[in-house]
Amino acid sequence: MRLDQSPARKYNCMFDINLLFLSPSDREFGNYLLQTGQQLPSHYELNEEQTVYMQEWFDAMKLEYESEFLAKETSLRSKLMEGLVYLSRTRFAAAPPDATSVQSQSNIVELLNYTHLHYTDERLSLSSLADGCGMNASYVSRLFKQHTGRTFIHYLHRLRVDRAASLLATTDMDIVDITVEVGFDDARTLRRAFKKLSS
Repeated sequence: MRLDQSPARKYNCMFDINLLFLSPSDREFGNYLLQTGQQLPSHYELNEEQTVYMQEWFDAMKLEYESEFLAKETSLRSKLMEGLVYLSRTRFAAAPPDATSVQSQSNIVELLNYTHLHYTDERLSLSSLADGCGMNASYVSRLFKQHTGRTFIHYLHRLRVDRAASLLATTDMDIVDITVEVGFDDARTLRRAFKKLSS
């Protein structure tokens, strides 16, 4: 949203990306959202009506977050998905989705879904991903680069490092346990991946 008036109100909504994959029915949409900054824009131009909706949504999220209501976490996840769906639809209101390469889109969704379900398995590799989805490894490699802007290994390491950072910040787990939890074979590999992704 571009602001033409002041004062500005800044909203920051942080959440664990795994929330997007808790329900099988949400996985396709979750994988779609993972293309933000690559195939999807990293910002949206909202009209006045859309801006009002999103402000009300943020306020409702904040109210729920600060409450102690029954099923608070369930309600927050529901509201989060509702807001993300609404925001995503604003893109199509301005320009309809490109209908080309439907099969390619379907395949990358399947690959991303498989990756997000199995990224903590240290045996996950480009070839095991390709086998698991019944595709050719070189084709899978090409799809990842085309749709995410990253190699498969880069994408996988980013998932694991982000999860490790989240566990470090929110749990008392030690680095050895976290390393195993996110799928790296040892702490040195985790540190090396973290260093590479941070540079």
